Amino acid sequence: MIKTWIGILGMLSLPALSLAQANDIQFRQLALLVLEQRLEQREGAMLNGVLNQISQETHLPDTETRKRLVSLLDSLETQRREKSAGWKALINLGKKQAPSKGVEKFLRQLADDARKALLSPPNRKGGDCDLKTLVADAEQNAQLLPGQGKELALQLLSLGSASTVPRLAGVPQQVRLLVEVLNAPVEVVSATADSPIIGSGAQTKLPDIPQLLLPSLVQDLATSPRIKSAVEQPSAQLPDYRLVVTLADLQDSYNGGPQQQITLTAQLALISLKNEEQVYQRPLIVKRYTSTGKVLDPASAEFCKEVATEIRHALDAYLSAR
Repeated sequence: MIKTWIGILGMLSLPALSLAQANDIQFRQLALLVLEQRLEQREGAMLNGVLNQISQETHLPDTETRKRLVSLLDSLETQRREKSAGWKALINLGKKQAPSKGVEKFLRQLADDARKALLSPPNRKGGDCDLKTLVADAEQNAQLLPGQGKELALQLLSLGSASTVPRLAGVPQQVRLLVEVLNAPVEVVSATADSPIIGSGAQTKLPDIPQLLLPSLVQDLATSPRIKSAVEQPSAQLPDYRLVVTLADLQDSYNGGPQQQITLTAQLALISLKNEEQVYQRPLIVKRYTSTGKVLDPASAEFCKEVATEIRHALDAYLSAR
């Protein structure tokens, strides 16, 4: 089973180019994570906007981002033509959403349409399409039920953005969690040894977030059908896993104008308490946009509730693939 999941994740991995292997893995994780989050949002997911965000997160130019995503799709097509074990396992995973023939047809058309869009110049017709429309068209062509295509795409993207192969065997139907929220060490840029300057003024709010996020997260996780309990402190019933949320960076673009953008980056890790083995890890990017003049404090209960919901969605996607 583990070899099968390694094959699936390999299909979602990019071939090594000029960067080290760790950077290739990081690109894959962040790119798939951005795609997943854009598909989850209510508004459209225009290709140029998605590519711009991936380029920002991975620090690569648009041309290289497109090239690497096309390589990912080419790898997926090779696996499909060869009917590899990884491809068959991918189809079996999709059977939770739709029949096998429908899943394969959906994936093939979606990959073909995405490749055409990536290879089209951004300023030409078809060069900036709505990815949600591509999903809907592939869903209709494969004769899936409304919403099945999106759920299938989100499930596969979530699996691909995880850096550790899911341990499908032995995961309880409902898990008990011990929840921790930590701050990663803040990077400090020093003008002088005596006068340190924090890279972003909003980062000074990071120390305030864990104490607000933890109770919101515990409360929100309890609403998941796959989570039996979530606690801040060990209880009489020993938990199955420790969920560790490490907050890495917080950026707030508000400068007194009508618009505001908040970006929180974090890392999720799920650790088995039986053997202290990490079974799941993925990055998390939470973005909040406001354009009505209403200013939102990142270190507020409202924003922490949004972060908690994003974390629960990520865990639900992982547990549903067990």
